[in-house]
Formats: sequence, structure tokens, C-alpha cells
Amino acid sequence: FTQGARVNYDADKLISAMKSHILNKMKANYYVKDNNHGWEKAGVVEALNSMMTFSDNGIMKVFPTWKSSDVKFSDIRNKGAFLVSSEMKDAEVQYINIKSEKGTQVKMVNPWADENGANAIVLDEQNRVVAFEEGTTVNSKEATLVFDTKAGKSYHLVKSNVDRKDL
Repeated sequence: FTQGARVNYDADKLISAMKSHILNKMKANYYVKDNNHGWEKAGVVEALNSMMTFSDNGIMKVFPTWKSSDVKFSDIRNKGAFLVSSEMKDAEVQYINIKSEKGTQVKMVNPWADENGANAIVLDEQNRVVAFEEGTTVNSKEATLVFDTKAGKSYHLVKSNVDRKDL
């Protein structure tokens, strides 16, 4: 299930397959019928986390496979020592919160980008605008937001219709 989530397989189909697996191959106590394994063998938790957010090659993304229903998650760990939280409502990402544990650079796929550019703003804990650069992923050519962080600090990414030049 995890690999399906990471290659953007349809989330509804993955969840349906997980439910079927749980009902047909797991005991009532959520152990696989081999008596030695549970949720971890089925990969349910990691698959669900990967449907919410994952990072690969230094680039993070929220809701890579999720399209249908409202969903929210908090503090899922991403590579690079980041805790990520976000919410999707009516098929649109509402915000992305990032807690930086080590102070490394963030490269986040921008869920709000369009032909006019970023349409996003990055704020620090004091609601001050954080400078960022726009980039793209190598293979899928998705727009990214790239910015530096400080260890122990949090950042809030939101959709914005304000031109960055006006900030």
C-alpha cells in the first residue's frame, strides 16, 4: 500500500484495498493471520501517512494522492527533520504548517501555483513574511517554494493572491 501511495495511485482505491485486506487477512485484534505481525506488516500507517505527505529527493508534498474528501493531519515527520501539518477542504489545501527541527532548507511542492506564479506566502511564527524562491521539480515540473528555516522554528504556508512584489 505504501508504494502505491508514493507513486500517486488513487487514494480511494488504496483505501478500499486496505479495508479489504484488513477485513479478509487480519484477525479482530489486527494481527495478520500468521500470528506475528499486525498493522506494520500490512503497511497501513505508513501508507496513510504517505497519502497525506511525503518527501523524496529533498522535496516535500502534501496530499500527493488525496483528491476526494476533506482531510487533516498533524505533525507527520518528513525527511530533513520537519514535522508537517496540513488540511484539505473542498479539494483545496487550506494551509501547510512546518516545524523545522534542524534548520534545513524547505523545498515544498506548491499546491496553489498557477500560470501566474506562486500564489502563496510563507510566514514565520510572528506572521512576518519569509523570503522564498520559486522552483520546479525535475521530473513532474511541479512548482515549488524554497526557503531557509531555523532550528526549532515554525512556518505557515497559505494561499495568497497578493503579488510578492507588493510585500
